[in-house]
Amino acid sequence: METSAYAENRLAGAMTALGDAFDYAANDCAVPPDVFFDRFRASSFCAEFERGSPRVVSGMSGVELARAVLRETEGREPAAPSRPAFARSPEFWCGWVLAYAQWRSGRRFSELRRAMSCADVLALYPVLHEAGPDTFADRMDERLARVLPGTRLSRLRAAAGLTQRALAARAGIGLRSLQMYEQRRKDVNRAEARTVRALALALGCRMEDVLEAAP
Repeated sequence: METSAYAENRLAGAMTALGDAFDYAANDCAVPPDVFFDRFRASSFCAEFERGSPRVVSGMSGVELARAVLRETEGREPAAPSRPAFARSPEFWCGWVLAYAQWRSGRRFSELRRAMSCADVLALYPVLHEAGPDTFADRMDERLARVLPGTRLSRLRAAAGLTQRALAARAGIGLRSLQMYEQRRKDVNRAEARTVRALALALGCRMEDVLEAAP
């Protein structure tokens, strides 16, 4: 993806917050990472995090985020105090790189979960934890490509040798709209006729080639 989920100046805080939330849930509250990730995705905080809401990504510590998630989804306030962290745990790294992969891809955490469980992420820790987060995000992109097959639009764009940014510019539509069509977060079959026509002209194909087949 070429447009991130929110401004880069919020990224470091978001990564640390989600990393600390995973660490606190796993190591202080005995909530396994996959269980906590499911709770997080089911909470109202997930959507706020995905769009970079300052209240969540920079206004709450990781411990506060974990407590709020568990309070909302389990109806309980974790009593465990947070312990001093002298070294980053594997669980911290799991949340940290998931936050980065979501930011870089602009995808939802539910889509990342379909591609990799937290157990899968943690299995990569011994190999990747000393590398930068882009290395993990590349692995995640590979899994996403297998788990979430591309749309006709994304295949046509790839066949034409165009980046998303180049196609959006050539068709005169917003880059984010194009990404959402390719991610099936917006239905291209419901797009305005002029949008579909512009995409078809930019790709050198018929309008019907851009539309998805009926299920």
